[in-house]
Amino acid sequence: MRGNYDTWAVGAAMVVLSILGVLMAAAAADRIFYASGLGLSLFGILFIFGLIGRNVGR
Repeated sequence: MRGNYDTWAVGAAMVVLSILGVLMAAAAADRIFYASGLGLSLFGILFIFGLIGRNVGR
């Protein structure tokens, strides 16, 4: 766990990005903003799973 703070910081940033994407999709007035918000949140979630997969089992 020592020296692994950069992974935690990137993970926290991706959580914020995912939440902003969901909020963007929820407040969207047209399809492009809706799809962009969902894409942003999907990217953040998949990135978080990638971080978990890379750092578990070291």
